[in-house]
Amino acid sequence: MVLDRVRSGEYSSTSELINAAVRNLIEAEHVAAQRPGRPDLKSLELAQDAPANLEWLNRNRAAYMGEWVALHKGRLIAHGKNGLDLYQAALAQGISLPLMHRIVQEHPVSWGGW
Repeated sequence: MVLDRVRSGEYSSTSELINAAVRNLIEAEHVAAQRPGRPDLKSLELAQDAPANLEWLNRNRAAYMGEWVALHKGRLIAHGKNGLDLYQAALAQGISLPLMHRIVQEHPVSWGGW
């Protein structure tokens, strides 16, 4: 199909066809981004809570090594070995979107470069 469009003279080369396709895709994405839409409220809530949750993790990770933690707005909701149980505990407390995180030993990053 691509070669047919080139052979028919619609495009002078496959490169021109690909460039046109990429340009159309970018324009379509730009138009879609400009359309008013409903924001994803769950993502917004997680983003707003992220700084407090990350601060809690940085302060308390050593005490909960090897466990799952459920966090909401920078506070610990539940912790333990079973993440599903923690998620259900958060739901029982009326928290529909806790941050679930398993705390594990971090390995130092090794990097070799020039």
